[in-house]
Amino acid sequence: MIVSLTEHWKVPTAYFLIAGLQGNERANLVKVCVEELYAIGVIVVTMTFDGCSAKLNMASILGASLQMTDRQQATLNIPTTQI
Repeated sequence: MIVSLTEHWKVPTAYFLIAGLQGNERANLVKVCVEELYAIGVIVVTMTFDGCSAKLNMASILGASLQMTDRQQATLNIPTTQI
């Protein structure tokens, strides 16, 4: 689901049956989704998920730094090279 930061709308982007998928498979699905959004001009600035170990692994595979600092901010950088 994608939600606008400046407008009042939210739109489902895709639906995946992910029960049983490992972190690397989930990471691939997220990467494909973000790349497709970027290709149509949508810039993803944040991602929300719970603390399930597969999702934490997914975030790590995507290059996220989940170590909290003084600023209490985690970062995620997904390259958008397939445009």
